[in-house]
Amino acid sequence: MIAGTIIGGTAAETLVFRGLGPSLATDRLGISDPLPNPMLQLVNSQGTTLFTNADWQDTQAAEITAAGLAPTNPLAAGIRQPCSRQLHRALVRCPRSDRHRFAGNS
Repeated sequence: MIAGTIIGGTAAETLVFRGLGPSLATDRLGISDPLPNPMLQLVNSQGTTLFTNADWQDTQAAEITAAGLAPTNPLAAGIRQPCSRQLHRALVRCPRSDRHRFAGNS
């Protein structure tokens, strides 16, 4: 899955991107076939990877929780990143080791 955002204005904005995967099964949405352990990659308009994450609590748990956007499952992915004025893409996918086994919802 690919999502995008465009930051306008002159100042950078701090955004939170999430690949919820397993959180979707336990949240009110009740998705029956979520990605079991999504990986999230944030890429800028030049194609440069700014940040990657597979388990949101591994790197930015305090920042994502403070923003009020903590996923309900530790296997969900999350990135909190200052983004400059340009296009950014967030890519959600299964890690390489799981690609052949899973094709769920994120």
